[in-house]
Amino acid sequence: MFAVVAVAALELGGIVLSVIADQRRRLGERAIAARLLSAAVACFAVGLNWFGHGEKLAAGFFAGFSALGYLVWLIQSGNRRRDQLRATGMLPPVPPAYPVGHWMRNPWITSRARQLALADTSLGLYPSLDLARDQLRTEQRERAIAEVLRKELAKSGDRLAAKIAVTTYDLDQVAARLRDQADYSGLTSLVAARLDPTRLLNQQPAVGLALPAAPTTQPEIPVDQPSTEPEPTTQPEVAQPRVEQPAVAEPSNRGSSNRHRLEVVGERAAVRNARVLREIYPTGLPEVERQIRDRTGWSKVRVEAAVAAYLAGEDLPAESGGDADDADPELAATA
Repeated sequence: MFAVVAVAALELGGIVLSVIADQRRRLGERAIAARLLSAAVACFAVGLNWFGHGEKLAAGFFAGFSALGYLVWLIQSGNRRRDQLRATGMLPPVPPAYPVGHWMRNPWITSRARQLALADTSLGLYPSLDLARDQLRTEQRERAIAEVLRKELAKSGDRLAAKIAVTTYDLDQVAARLRDQADYSGLTSLVAARLDPTRLLNQQPAVGLALPAAPTTQPEIPVDQPSTEPEPTTQPEVAQPRVEQPAVAEPSNRGSSNRHRLEVVGERAAVRNARVLREIYPTGLPEVERQIRDRTGWSKVRVEAAVAAYLAGEDLPAESGGDADDADPELAATA
């Protein structure tokens, strides 16, 4: 009987000390002495129950119940203290309970969402996650832009001025302003122009020929200037190249002959393209070939060949005169 009363008094003393410590902690104090003494008294009561009984089953039973009662009291008093502190604004509100799987898959996003939910109690579970994803994505984009700006400033000749600019200006703010002033419509139009199917098809060379493709629309030829070349067909008729020496037998090297034929086709296509440019630009070509490529949709090689023929006047009709036969050595030789 005496042992039961002694143990009960010890446990009651530990609980009283815990109540005193809890009251002081609600006032903002740490109450370390009262908490340590309360824990020491509870441990002594548990040890007395364990070592005071010779039978281990009875010793474990009484010692376990003594420890359980003290722990239940600590949990209950801690809950009351946190509720009181949260009501007075000394503790943050309870955040949403995020799933364990989300914590394992996306720990950074979940941690950011929990902080946002603590700062703004109106955010729930899913709105806080969406806001956290947006903030992390924006920060990542702004860091990338700031890094590019830092590299561009470092490329300048004056390294000291670049270092001062990097140190003085808030590159994150510059990156944010660039993001806000980005011309999405202009960039979309530029990419759409690059992906135009007609333009892509015009830039592809014909199968088996490393030559620019003919324009999709042929210009109308005036009546007073009859065309001196046949209409192109599926396989364009290739005229014989102009020879500057007496005709000889057809060479046995077929590959060399095909190469000359391709060059003639390329030259005739360039003249035809030059005639198209003459129709589009009757007063003169633009200074930048890029403008011609954007308007016609031709490739760079095709534009260069057409411009060369345009400047050389190969697309212009030959002037007829009285001494035309004497001026052309081939006609004279034929005569």
